[in-house]
Amino acid sequence: MISWQHSSNVQRAFAIAIFHLAFVGLSGAGAAPPQQILILRHGEKPKDHSDVHLDHKGRLRAKALHELFEKSSRRPDPFQRPDFIFAAADSDQSHRPRLTVEPLAEMLKLNVNLSFPSDVKGVQDLAKEILGHERYAGKTVLICWHHGRIPELAHALKAAEAPKTWDGESVFDRVWVIRYGKQDAAKFIDLPQRLMPYDEDAKVSTDAQFSAVAGTVSGKVQQVGFRAMILRQAITFNLAGKAFNNADPGHTVSFVLQGDSARIHEAVAMIKKGTKTSEDVKVVTIPGDVDPGLKTFTVIDWTSKRANITTPYQLKFTVRTDGSIVSKKEADDEYHAILERTLSTADWKKVLEKGKD
Repeated sequence: MISWQHSSNVQRAFAIAIFHLAFVGLSGAGAAPPQQILILRHGEKPKDHSDVHLDHKGRLRAKALHELFEKSSRRPDPFQRPDFIFAAADSDQSHRPRLTVEPLAEMLKLNVNLSFPSDVKGVQDLAKEILGHERYAGKTVLICWHHGRIPELAHALKAAEAPKTWDGESVFDRVWVIRYGKQDAAKFIDLPQRLMPYDEDAKVSTDAQFSAVAGTVSGKVQQVGFRAMILRQAITFNLAGKAFNNADPGHTVSFVLQGDSARIHEAVAMIKKGTKTSEDVKVVTIPGDVDPGLKTFTVIDWTSKRANITTPYQLKFTVRTDGSIVSKKEADDEYHAILERTLSTADWKKVLEKGKD
């Protein structure tokens, strides 16, 4: 007599075998398919084409990538967490695919497979690897690649409905999803990431990313350009808030940053590095209260020992309405524009005489 449990096991094994055989024609190999494959373009890149790294926006996207896979009020149906992560191998032109997924891989405790270059052979070999080995059967695979080869890669992975070209040089915010059925051809879906405030369809999610932190900085941090450096970070990452010196025995500096959470994290990391003349910098932060009406960052009672400016000024930056991030040079230019329109003619002349720092 065959037990119910034995019969159930036989049925399950039979079903798996049928699924396996049904996919042979799809993959051209003997392995069952993954459950799905997620393909991303790497994060944003610098304007300098010789730079192989991510730019500010790209680093923020990389740090926020984990949000794609986390359930929240703004993402009630997140993507399935990957079981495997692939990225195009580093080349002389770009390390960006690896740099985009490394923070996520570290968080999920997964290795990033960098065995496949982003060329014709690399694309074909990667497709054979994923579709030809049982280790990927029923799993979710994440691939980060260069946009010029992503359509070719999607078609090599049997996504016949995928576009033949990537939609724009400036597009970094898409997830190409390939889902495999038992008998049907692979199904292709193009979805938005909605990670950054400037992403397509991201307006509904900006409130959930909005936060504030309050920080205190100790060490040799007064009269060394520290508040000006914090202002530059606010300009770079488009953050509201304030910075001021404390009249305490430790001569500390306090600041508040308000805006996109990932950008605040990046700005605080830069603040911890200090200025050229600061010493023993230690930064302590706590969550702050968000002020929805705050649209400026202000350095309170700014003076300059370097330029011998003793009259206190309120240096004010108004956040950009487009939510953009700017380069270091652009932030420096805006900082000096703020000085020029705020300082008296005599004090601005002192800054020019000393040279713009």
